[in-house]
Formats: sequence, C-alpha cells, structure tokens
Amino acid sequence: MALTPVRPSVSTWPATSSPDPISMLPTASKRASPLDITTPQRGLKRRKLSPMSDASTRTTPSMLAAEQGADGADAPSDLSDTPTTPMPVTRPAKFYVSEASAPVPKDQLSKLPDAVLLLMIPQLVLEPPSSPNYVSALYVSWLAVSRCSRLTLTAELEVRALTGLAEVGLLVLDAELEEQWVKGVLGQAEKGIERGLVIAKAHPTLSHYVSPLLYLQVRLAAYGPVRRALNLSKAACAHHSKLKSDATWLHYLHHSHILSSLTPSQVSTQLGHLANPPSVDPVFTRIHSLLRLSHLLPDQPDDFPDDCHSLLASFPDVSTLRGPDASLLLIAQILSFLHYASSRASKDYCQSQASLLDSLPALLDHILCAAAPSIPTSPRNIPILISCPPKKLLLALACLVAAVASRDASGRQSKRGIWASEGLKLFEEEMDELPRWYSLKEKKMVERQLHEIKALLQCEMISVAIMRSEFEEAKRYLDDVINYTCSVTMDLFIQFSPLISLLHGRLAHSVFCVERALDCYAMAHHFATEQGNDGIRRAVSLDLLGLKLGLGEDVELACEELLLDLADCKDEPLNEAAMVFRAIVAKEIHKSKQHLKRALDTTTWRSDNYLRLFVLCITASHYQLTFPERAMTSLKSSRQICLGLGARPEGEQRSSYTEGNSSIGLWVGEKYLELLQRQPEGTENKLKKQETINKALRLRWTGIQSRMAGLLGGQEETSA
Repeated sequence: MALTPVRPSVSTWPATSSPDPISMLPTASKRASPLDITTPQRGLKRRKLSPMSDASTRTTPSMLAAEQGADGADAPSDLSDTPTTPMPVTRPAKFYVSEASAPVPKDQLSKLPDAVLLLMIPQLVLEPPSSPNYVSALYVSWLAVSRCSRLTLTAELEVRALTGLAEVGLLVLDAELEEQWVKGVLGQAEKGIERGLVIAKAHPTLSHYVSPLLYLQVRLAAYGPVRRALNLSKAACAHHSKLKSDATWLHYLHHSHILSSLTPSQVSTQLGHLANPPSVDPVFTRIHSLLRLSHLLPDQPDDFPDDCHSLLASFPDVSTLRGPDASLLLIAQILSFLHYASSRASKDYCQSQASLLDSLPALLDHILCAAAPSIPTSPRNIPILISCPPKKLLLALACLVAAVASRDASGRQSKRGIWASEGLKLFEEEMDELPRWYSLKEKKMVERQLHEIKALLQCEMISVAIMRSEFEEAKRYLDDVINYTCSVTMDLFIQFSPLISLLHGRLAHSVFCVERALDCYAMAHHFATEQGNDGIRRAVSLDLLGLKLGLGEDVELACEELLLDLADCKDEPLNEAAMVFRAIVAKEIHKSKQHLKRALDTTTWRSDNYLRLFVLCITASHYQLTFPERAMTSLKSSRQICLGLGARPEGEQRSSYTEGNSSIGLWVGEKYLELLQRQPEGTENKLKKQETINKALRLRWTGIQSRMAGLLGGQEETSA
C-alpha cells in the first residue's frame, strides 16, 4: 500500500497531472483582508417581521426613500426605480429590514506573505512519527519548503527556507520511505545547504546560521560517501573550535552524531579530530565516551580496558544515580562484558569482571524501579532530550551479555542459564509505548533488535541445555527458536540459519548421531560462508574437527589449516578451544602439556567449567601411564564437574537420565576403573563400587541415545 497522501478527486483537475496540496491553498489575491467589503459585517443582522408586528417605529423601504428625497432633492436614490415621493405600500406577508451595524475595529492584521505561510506549514502539519498521518505530513512539509525555496525572498527568509529544507529532508531520510517523491531529496537538501552557507557567510547579520547549517551539512553527508563526510566533519570541527561563544550543546551534537552515524569499520584513525570530547556537561562527555568505545570494541585496542575502567569509575554509586546515568552505566557495563568475553583472559581482569557481574542485578533493579524523570518547569532551562534505548531492550540485552560473560553452566542453578531465562521472561510482559519523538527508522530498528535478542536468548538456553545433558529441553528450545524466527520474518530466519544449523549439529554430536551431525555441520558451514559469518564458520570447523577426532580419523592436516585460520582471529573463546586441539595433535609431549596448562589457567579464571572438563580429561589421559597420581586427581575433578553439569535444584524431583553429563561421566568412570585396577591390593571395595557406577552410567547413556534418536529422526549411533 503506497504511503503517498491520497488526494480527493476533483472534476476540474487536469487528467494528465494531479495538483500538489500547496496549489490547493488560496492565492494572495483570494486571501482577502478583514477590510474587504465582501466580508460580512459582524454587527449586521436581519430581523424577520410579520404583518401583525408593530411597525410604527420601524423604517420601511418607501419611508427611507422619502426621507432621502426630503433631505436632498438632488440626492439619487440607493434603491433602483424608487420614486422620491411617498407611495402607498402593499405590505407583504413577511419582509426583512437591516439594523444599524456595529463599528468596525480599527486594528486589523496585515495580509500574510506567501513565504511566511509556506515556512509555517511544517510546524503546523508535522505530527510525531508514531502518528498514522506522519508520512502525509512529511510529504506536505517537503512540498511547502521546496515551494518556498523557489520564491524570490530576502536573504534572511531564504536562509530560513534553506535550513527548513535540510531539516525536513533529514526527517524524510530518517523515515526510510520507499516512495517516488523521496528520490532526489538528499541532493536537493545538500544543494540548499551549500547555498544557505554562501548567503549566511556573505551577510554578517546572518552569521549565527553558519553553525547549524554546518551541523546539518555533516548529518546529510553521513548518508553519502564516507570520505566526504569525514572531510566535512574536520572542517566543521575547525569552525567550532574558532567560535568560543558557540553553544556547547551544538558542538557535542556534532561529535556524537558523527560517531553514531558511521559504522565501526569507518571510524578509525581518520577520526583523530574526534578523539577528545568537548568540554561540556559530564553526561554529554559520558555519552561521547560510550559512542567512542562502542566503535573501538571490534578492534580491541590495548587501552580499551583502561578507558572502560575510567568511564565506569566516573559514575557515582548505584543508589545515588539520577536521570540517564543509570542507563549509561548499564551500557558501559555491557561494553565491558563484551570486551571481556572476546579478549584474552588474565587473572586480575577476570576478577574485576566477576565483581562487576555480581553488581549487575542491583543496577537492573534500580533501573526497573526508577521513576520517570521530572520535566524542568523553569523557563530559563531548556532541556535536551537524550534518546536512550527502551527499558525492555536495554534489560534484555544486559541479560544476554551477562549470560555470555558468565560461561558457567554447572551447579544446581547455573548463572548462565539464570541470566538467559530471566531475559526471556522480559518478553512475556508488554513493552512500554515508545516515545512520540521516535522516528520510523528508530521504531523499526528497536523492533528488529528485540526479535534478534529474543532469538539469541533462546539459543543460549539451547547451549546451556546441551552442556548440561538436558537434550530433550534443548530439542524443545530448538523448535521454539525455529518457529519464532519463521513467524517474525523470513529474513530473521535466514539470518539465524547458520547458528540454528550449528546448534542442531551440536545436539546430534552430543548424542552420537554422527550422520545427522555431519549434515548439520555442512549446512551451517555453507550458510555461514554465504553470509560472511566468519565466527560461526570457524566454530563449525572446530566442532567438525572434534567429531572426526572422536571417530579416530586422521585430522592432522585439517587441524593445521584450522589453526592457521585462527591465527589472526580476535575471538578469544575460539582460540581457547583451539588450544585443546593443539594439545591433542601436538607431536611433542612437552608442547602438549604447555597448551593444556595455559588452557587450564584460562578456563579456571573464566569459570568455564565445560571447557575445563575437556582440559582435565585430556590431562588425565596424558598422565595415566606416566603419573597415575596426577591422573587420578584430574579424573576426580572431572567427575565433580560432570555431576554439576545437570544437577537439579534442591527439592525438585530428579530425573534418572539427566544427572550430570553422562557421556563424559562414563568415560571418566572407565578411566578411573583402569587406574584402580593397577593399584595394589586393598581396593576391591572401590573397584566394585566403580563398576556399579559405570554400569548405571552406561544404562543411562544408552537410554538417552535411544530417546534422542527417535526425537531427531536419525539412526542410533554408539561409540566404539
């Protein structure tokens, strides 16, 4: 359905073209002033008389003519064909007479010029973006300012018209409309800005228009080539630095808009002139620092943790936060968690992030319970509206990032699962209505981001369920995320198809459905390559390498190629998993032990017990023949982690097939039994107990394979 305003059909319009709404306005000749004689007088009344009325005190038309003739014989009569002498009048059934009119006021408004009327139309017709008439109002406003800019105007009116042309053009571009009349808006607005700057610089009295016009020019340039936008940004910054009396908020808006308009790949060392924010209110400085850090996050510079720590230290205590500080602090913590989750681990850095993660619930409670900000009533203070993300979007994103940063899926109540489930609960509530000043582009973006966050939270629940051997719940969450992404838009399903295929492959891999796992990994690799998603492509390669290692295939060449691919990868979680494969395929035992020691330290600092379980198992296999005591210690630690991966909350009825990670637990039990058999005499009771445990684990694992083979529709596979 077209969004162009529908005009009523009028028979007098030409058939070849339809008039615009501006042509429907009255022209200057038709807009009569209040002194026009054709305008009815306010005091003029007509009274209806009947034959029975007492007309002795009233004046008839005949009497009026007689009085005029008596007063002046030469005076012509105002009534056509009326004699000057009284004549008998035949009274009609009803007739009207005019009473004396009221005096006309002397003070009258002057006629409104065409240019002023056209400039006022956008202020009169524009509505909030949430209104259904917003697109029609944009269309009428754009026609009005375009018509005004083509008139013969004074210098001041022309600058005002060109400024309005750029402002309305930005609203049209932000709305991202697909209408025919939108084509050429950007070029026309940029030409108007250039002409307005020439006029403003030529007239000293209009110099105050230069700063707003430069700001609008930079905003319009952000829709075009990046190089031109950067050059205009540098020129505008040089202009702002010369004007010491210029408004600091305008300087702030210029800095922040450049950082928020360009993509992270475009914001690099070329924006060195934006490295230092202007000296303004601390809130503005924090917003500018957040925008800068968000663009530096993909590159992960060495000074990012220090800059992020100094930004977090600039905020007051959570209990004393006011205004937008709580939301800004939460965004700063989200950036810190994202950097922590994707950067190289160190003991001190992991400890600081763990304490920051523990303080996150108090901040979320403060944001949930915070009242609406008060509106300043002082006429001297004009507030600047800071558009923060909606509360639901911000809280859901915080839960998602906290779940990724937690990593720990063990325990009766895993932190990773709790954060993901709490984030999904937010979507069960209705979201507050978006502010009225949100543009159509921002509304669409918020809706898209909410859909993506919910799908990612569901994927987190799938990952936690797989790690905890809750395979039936993982299958249920997989069905939910497929149904949800398909129900929203097919674009969302296509976007998540690599991740969904990867999770399907991991579920099949976990229950030894080898053929299905290979097919799912191949699909995920294909989709990720098509979409250019290098992260998922490398993750698929790691999982496929692990599956082939488990099947006993020769993967030395594939492992070398994968390690070369990961050499320049900045995703540290993938490198941490790759360290385990380096330890497996290393030909020299001391290099393998070095990789294992580094991986064990990293997983311990991050509390990543799932990856730590694999490291301990490989360590035990290395020391099983050479150092049995060390192998025994590693196996005992592995057994504790296996029991924690799937432990049920206290008081809840336990299921016989979801107590811990059964597959790895069975492997640990068998290796532990081998070590006990090599021990001296006196361990018969331990041997019998371990044999009983292994038998129960084998039965449980066989039952899991049977059920999951039926759910996945594949053939049951058993390990060698």
